Amino acid sequence: MDKVSQSRILNSHLPPTPSVRANHAWLTAHRHAYKGRWIALRAGELLGVADDLETLVHAIGNIQGILLTRA
Repeated sequence: MDKVSQSRILNSHLPPTPSVRANHAWLTAHRHAYKGRWIALRAGELLGVADDLETLVHAIGNIQGILLTRA
């Protein structure tokens, strides 16, 4: 299975983590500047931007703990 198609289910009973809140805050403040592009975030820090997901994953490398989303 390639990195792009992997997913996992998170326990919904766990309290929110600070990195999730930081990612949400970054998206709220900056998403409009990257509309239609893929972005990688970790704890509210922008790690990369690309026009497609595969290019972004290739540029980032290890995507563990990183939020990959389309803005």
